[in-house]
Amino acid sequence: MTRLEYLKLLAEQQTLMRKIIDNSERQVRYIRGNHRSLNGLMRLLATRAFLLAQLRKIIDRTSTFHDWESDGEVQDMMRNICQVWQKIRDVQTTLTATAQMEKNNIANKLGGARVTKNIRNAYIGRWYQGLSRGFNREA
Repeated sequence: MTRLEYLKLLAEQQTLMRKIIDNSERQVRYIRGNHRSLNGLMRLLATRAFLLAQLRKIIDRTSTFHDWESDGEVQDMMRNICQVWQKIRDVQTTLTATAQMEKNNIANKLGGARVTKNIRNAYIGRWYQGLSRGFNREA
């Protein structure tokens, strides 16, 4: 593999990593929004899986060649890639925390709905059942 091919693969790797960052940031915005449909989120996750598969192929191709690592331009590219990896980690941490908060928020809302339903069924429902059987409140 020539130096130019190696640099081209590193540039492609960096581009894919930036697309992954963009995808993750979109996921964060989607989760923080008022969307309750999972179609958009599933589409983003499918795109992310595709980008990760492409990135894996490039990393596999570049990991076997270490001939150009002492080159100054390659070292600059590698430093940039390390910075992008750190950005991916930061965005992923934010994404995970946001998803966890939203999950807890939904669980609290559903828990409150279950409590209300249980109270309604246990007490109010019994009162209505008594009325429907012919019992009278005044009697």
